[in-house]
Amino acid sequence: MADSGGTADRIERGAGRLLRRWLALLLSLGLIAAWFAQSGWYRLQPGEAGVILKLGRYARTETRTGLHFKLPLPFETVGTVRLSALRRLKFGFSDSQQAQLTESTTTPETAIQTADNNIVNISYVVQYYVGDPFTFVYGMADPEGTLRDAAQSAMREVVGQRPGRDVLIDDRAGIQDAAKSLLQTRLAEYFPGAEQSPFRIDRYEILDSQAPTPVQEAFDDVVSANQDQERAQAEARGDALEIVERARAEGQEIRQQAVAYGDAKLVEAKGEADRFVALLAEYERAPDVTRQRLYLETMEEVLPRAEKLIVEPDTVNLLPLLPLEALSRGGSR
Repeated sequence: MADSGGTADRIERGAGRLLRRWLALLLSLGLIAAWFAQSGWYRLQPGEAGVILKLGRYARTETRTGLHFKLPLPFETVGTVRLSALRRLKFGFSDSQQAQLTESTTTPETAIQTADNNIVNISYVVQYYVGDPFTFVYGMADPEGTLRDAAQSAMREVVGQRPGRDVLIDDRAGIQDAAKSLLQTRLAEYFPGAEQSPFRIDRYEILDSQAPTPVQEAFDDVVSANQDQERAQAEARGDALEIVERARAEGQEIRQQAVAYGDAKLVEAKGEADRFVALLAEYERAPDVTRQRLYLETMEEVLPRAEKLIVEPDTVNLLPLLPLEALSRGGSR
């Protein structure tokens, strides 16, 4: 009976050890399953990218939307970033102040010195997308701070090379384009190796630029005077253009009259020449008659107002002629 009790105890102890082993195995499998379930997969939303590191080293970048599996922690880690989101950096204002940018306030961030040693207050915004996901997530400790410093430096350099009038009135668009180009060049210089720029600049936009408050009134006077000058110059250019067009039209008319006068004189001269040729032919046929005719026509032209009386030579008892026609014309006046 003692042997039977010992055997039962051994069997019971063996079964207990086996049960504990199975329980330990099941528990281990459960922990492994929970480990995989907790850190062995990740989900990407539309427009997101996942940067996977294997034991701290870059492994791959995943951009496909949906559920993805990876090795659980600490073998692989994933950092996600949204690529399609348009991000904004604001300088000189906040979202609540954007509708009130008409009042100029001087701050170290907005006050910039121009090339002609003036101070202007500029409120602007930089819009950008994430460029390289790995560099954006792991390449910098503070991506937004880095971009903010670079954007502010680019704006200050561009504005510092321009006169204040360009910033305030004449060339905002040119300043925006120059600042954007300079910022992109700077960011490319930050990552010259295999790493790509973590930022893709969309645009610079100057929302407001004003002179400091103490000189704002004087600046408004200058702007008003410049506008008056431009208006006066425009009016003067309009008047000058009108005068030039009028003179051009008058000159064209005079030229046409001169051409017409020349053509008329040419025709008249030709007619006179033809008439002389015809008279010459008549003279050659009847010299005396033609000479008498020419004499009479000449006297007609020389004495157009004189009353002419033609008589035969050696005529006697010539009665005087009373100029009734001339007297009647004089009386009618």
